[in-house]
Amino acid sequence: VSIATLHAFVGEGVRVVRVMPNTPALVGAGAAAIALGPACDTRDAEVAQAIFAAVGSVELVDEADLDAVTALSGSGPAYFFHLVECLIRAAVDEGLDEAQATRLAHQTLYGAGKLLAESGETAGTLRERVTSKGGTTAAALAAFQDHGLAAVVHAGVKAAAARSREL
Repeated sequence: VSIATLHAFVGEGVRVVRVMPNTPALVGAGAAAIALGPACDTRDAEVAQAIFAAVGSVELVDEADLDAVTALSGSGPAYFFHLVECLIRAAVDEGLDEAQATRLAHQTLYGAGKLLAESGETAGTLRERVTSKGGTTAAALAAFQDHGLAAVVHAGVKAAAARSREL
């Protein structure tokens, strides 16, 4: 619901902050973006940031960027969950026990996210460090590229942003 729509309902002078949180806030690891209405001041921004910082990280964005935020961090947890589902199925197809594959995939996602968040390195740098020339990771990344993973991810985010604009 846009800030303009909220103002039409509550009145123009009311201070409105629009927020796009995500479900990892349930475990204190959320990502939220906030957009301030025209009647808001710096104190409103501080209060909104403090509320959502209690359950994760917060970005202050222009309202026009909230559709992209929705597509990235609002819907994003589902993308990672789906990738984990795919990894588990693939590992089971390679002969691993499903319970073991599930535990390993969960820990791999957690560990990769923690390393990315805490290392100060970019995702690209960390990916390169794991990828030995001619090794197993390089083979998987080449297969991802050959099958258009980057294009698929881009199309998914674009579709989510378009749907957010429609809603």
